[in-house]
Amino acid sequence: MKAIAVALLSFSLLAQPLPPLKPRPKVGLALAGGSALGFAHIGVLSWLEEHRIPVDFIAGTSMGGLVGGMYATGASATEIRTFLQSVDWDKALLASAPFRQLHFRRKEDRRAFPNRLELGLRGGLRTPSALSPAHGVGLVLSRFAAHYSDLPSFNDLPIPFRCVAVDLDEGHQVVFDRGDLFTALRATIAIPGLFTPVRRNNQVLVDGGVVNNLPVDVVRDMGADAVIAVALHAKLPNRKSDYSILEAVNRSIDVMIATNERRSLTDADVALLPDLDGIFSTDFKRAADLIERGYRAAAASAAELQAYSIPDADYRAWRDRTSARRRPAGVKPQFVAVQGLTPPLARDLERRLQPVIAGGLDQERLDGELTRLTGLGRYQSARYRYIEREGRPGILIDVQEKRYGPPFLNTVIELDGSSGQDIQFGIGGRLILLDKPVPGAELRADFGLGTRDYLNAEYFRRLRGSKLFVAPQAFLTQRSFDLFSNREPFSRADSTEAGLALDAGYAAGRFTEYRLGYQFSRISNTASIPSSEFRRLEGATSRLRARFIHEGQDSPVLPTQGIRAAVHAQWIFSAPGAEKQFPILDLDLRWATRLNRNYVFQANFAAGTSASGSNYFSPFFLGGAFRLAALARDQMIGNRYYFTQAALLRRIREEPTSIVGRLYLITAFEAGRAYYPNQLRNPFFDGAAGLISETGLGVLFFGAAAGEGGERKIFFRLGRYF
Repeated sequence: MKAIAVALLSFSLLAQPLPPLKPRPKVGLALAGGSALGFAHIGVLSWLEEHRIPVDFIAGTSMGGLVGGMYATGASATEIRTFLQSVDWDKALLASAPFRQLHFRRKEDRRAFPNRLELGLRGGLRTPSALSPAHGVGLVLSRFAAHYSDLPSFNDLPIPFRCVAVDLDEGHQVVFDRGDLFTALRATIAIPGLFTPVRRNNQVLVDGGVVNNLPVDVVRDMGADAVIAVALHAKLPNRKSDYSILEAVNRSIDVMIATNERRSLTDADVALLPDLDGIFSTDFKRAADLIERGYRAAAASAAELQAYSIPDADYRAWRDRTSARRRPAGVKPQFVAVQGLTPPLARDLERRLQPVIAGGLDQERLDGELTRLTGLGRYQSARYRYIEREGRPGILIDVQEKRYGPPFLNTVIELDGSSGQDIQFGIGGRLILLDKPVPGAELRADFGLGTRDYLNAEYFRRLRGSKLFVAPQAFLTQRSFDLFSNREPFSRADSTEAGLALDAGYAAGRFTEYRLGYQFSRISNTASIPSSEFRRLEGATSRLRARFIHEGQDSPVLPTQGIRAAVHAQWIFSAPGAEKQFPILDLDLRWATRLNRNYVFQANFAAGTSASGSNYFSPFFLGGAFRLAALARDQMIGNRYYFTQAALLRRIREEPTSIVGRLYLITAFEAGRAYYPNQLRNPFFDGAAGLISETGLGVLFFGAAAGEGGERKIFFRLGRYF
């Protein structure tokens, strides 16, 4: 009985309401937007906590909204700092799923068409509404906002909160004050052109920075007696007098935002302007420096801020009240629900996510599964939130489909030139139709003009939802190239092939595919001046072919980790110019590893043979960028070849949100030869160096090479890597 009495007494004491706080001015905090610059807000919050200054209301725009939203959920400045610095921002800001997370067929698309612009044909030719659907950023938001998806008012948060967006349709400011915290934060960070807008009811919402980057008025309307404003753009950095086009656009945006920040500052009681010289809005890796600068800005205004400091006991009571309204983070979901997918895909995802929630939510595995879902190519983003059904806690996965497709159209522009040769120009495209005529089926049609002329189509269909598939194809290809003698071109050759094929295979997963098939085609080889190495051939061919591909690298353009292996084997039953049946084998191995933060090593080995010494069918080519760069394009020809390359890459810059993404200095050593049985087989050696970068139009490579025999070339390539 005594124990029960003690327990009841303890419970009654805990149930007693906390003593009311002494009357004091209600303090509001307004936080400006500025992408990475918003880390400075964390430093300000740290200083306010250390000096016992409570925040009764908080409002923010863009990154200010994100930091303010986290603080409003009850997180301390230290917790926010730990969380945001733990985020891999390079990964979170990627425009699409990481290459390794893509479905195997989408990896093939990215390798063949490495540019970033995917077009859609739903309702006409359309482009995406931004460079990125912000899936990675959405996963970051879900980690702390998933608990607050059903708020009748943002006043019900531990600290009352507001954030600002703009409705593109109506052209006016939208202040989020209720509903789903994730939606509010996702809208306020939707930087126009970078992140896709958020659609809510009939609104199309983007970052509110262009109209109210520092929402002092919003905090004041919430009931704040005093407003502390943290501005990030009010002081424009000194710039030169001459501007490029992009610099002029960026400067104009800075001026516009700075103007509305300065206007807001006139209504603030305390204005904090962190020193941000030398730091840019994309410098996410300088979080620690930015946090320190925010702290120093608050310290510089200590005299003004101390007016709102309260005694230690009162501050602890305020913090206790705030923490008491915080929702528990350790929810153990008992079920998974999915919306936005077809019923079969929804059931499959629910099944795959069951191990993720067993014994508590495995955050990394959940993020990985949702990212792999976007790697299918049809869905732009996926988020989650906590729900309750029949008294049981669970998570709801909300999947957003791309609005502009399917069908999808990938395109590429190709420029390939080197000293002593004509510049080759080409365009290409790939049309992708999904779920036609049944779910899981896919029609893929390719076309190209210029550097290569081709028209290919493949219909891919899984067998009853298994990993087995069939893939009938039709194709027409034509290429022209020079024939060389003593390093000089003497003839122009043309090769054309048209035919049909049927493959059956096994799609082992995101990384590997096996195929076996039969192909019938008609080929025609002609040359302006025939030679013993390339003679006129015309007639029908038939062959059995097999293919194995393992796509295990982290990028199709500039891999830093992983292995790619491709093996193509054919048995030629009949071919013009061939006296008997013969095999063809082609092997290509690529390996990359990151030596440290700045250096990457890549190695490539390739070899092939037709295993026939008496025919000139299906020759191999070497020469040009990445394939003996000191030689002219396709200078070496033969029915056998080998090639090896070792390259060292030095990172110069790596910004996933930039038009020019990763930029490397590359040096490479190459050796190889293409030959016929009666020709020289000794390797040709050369070395090459240049700059290589990922761009919005594909890979850009500019450099020079020198090889034995005095061979030298200056070359560039835009579009495809190989």
